[in-house]
Amino acid sequence: MVGKENGAVALLKEHLQESNFDQDILIVHCFIHQEALCAKALKMTHVMEMVVKCMNEIRAKRLKHRQFQTFLEEVNAQYKGLIDHSEVRWLSRGRVLERFLALVAETSKFLRERNPTLLTENGKSVLMLLSDHAWLLDLAFLVDITQHLNILCIKLQGREQLLPELFNLVKAFQSKLNLFHLQLSTGNTMQFKYMSSFVAKTKIDFDPGFTKYAKICEDLCESFAKRFHDLSNREKHLSLFQRPFTVNVEEIKDAELQLELLDLKSNKVMEDIYQEQSILQLYSRLKVEDYPVLLKNAHFWITQFGSTYRCEQGFSVMKLNKSKLPSQLTGGHLDAGMRIATTPLQANFSSLVQNKRLQRSSFGQL
Repeated sequence: MVGKENGAVALLKEHLQESNFDQDILIVHCFIHQEALCAKALKMTHVMEMVVKCMNEIRAKRLKHRQFQTFLEEVNAQYKGLIDHSEVRWLSRGRVLERFLALVAETSKFLRERNPTLLTENGKSVLMLLSDHAWLLDLAFLVDITQHLNILCIKLQGREQLLPELFNLVKAFQSKLNLFHLQLSTGNTMQFKYMSSFVAKTKIDFDPGFTKYAKICEDLCESFAKRFHDLSNREKHLSLFQRPFTVNVEEIKDAELQLELLDLKSNKVMEDIYQEQSILQLYSRLKVEDYPVLLKNAHFWITQFGSTYRCEQGFSVMKLNKSKLPSQLTGGHLDAGMRIATTPLQANFSSLVQNKRLQRSSFGQL
């Protein structure tokens, strides 16, 4: 659909060039999916594969899984079991890794009793890795950085978020990654609580600069910069949309837009709306005949879809509604359920009930 070489986007660009259409077009991919692709830059498969190996060994058979749960109850473990990993779920990996790290000692003890010869795909002993401090430190770092990514993912979700707001969240996360890189380079693990706890507990002299982890943060930041470079090149237009009262008019090259900005900055009523309410309220109060260029730029950013969150939510609603249990639902019921679940409007049930005639039963009359 959107491939760079042969997809719809590439064909559209080719058509515009053949038609001598000189205006540049903005191509925006889903921010949530882009964030998930950036997370693949971590390249710590040796940790994730090991975690999945242990979970499959325990959860593959129901008897062994029940034995593991009983074992956790006997040793008064923090949790009652491990969590299944699902690659298609955005927040799955962070929760799975955090639970596994909390139960790594119990998991190692249980496997030592049940399957002491368990090997990884590379022929390494699972039990040796579970007691290897270097591997456990990798696991702690992966838990911490994945939690930071999950926090960003949750912020990117939601119904009423404009593309500029999503881009600001991504820019803020890039700044955090730069901070992580600098701190880890000097041995500071302040922002990595599981790493800090593990280093303090083991009291082992690891690499004081944590060079490997600092490099991972740097690569992750570069991955974000690469995937969102189209929007980075349009930061001036974004700034004009989000902060029209603070834009330097002399830097604007459009003569008509300069005059519109001066008129807007002199309008104290609009400035109060901008400060006290929202940017959408401001643009909804502006008149097209007075601010045509400014509103054209605003419409461009307001109508951009920053994520497919609403579509994904619609699929989830349909999956819940269209099941075997509510077998009496018709296509009309499903359409109505989708409409209710995906709209921000609230139904006025009192008014709807008043318009219906009440049918009294014969039992009620008796």
